[in-house]
Amino acid sequence: MAAERNVRVEGNTRHGIPHEVILEYADETDADLIVVGEHGAHEAHFSGVGQTVLEGSGREVRVIEAER
Repeated sequence: MAAERNVRVEGNTRHGIPHEVILEYADETDADLIVVGEHGAHEAHFSGVGQTVLEGSGREVRVIEAER
């Protein structure tokens, strides 16, 4: 879908503390946007990795809700 819209997407598999690895990778690639899937069942809010990335990044972050 991204290629059809001329959007470059990069990804990588790494090991470590999730929010730290995500933020380091975003810095290394000079990411314009960080997209993180939510984890768990959260009715009115999200927490965990997505929240920590959002709070720890100066970049745009979008946490995508899981299908219910």
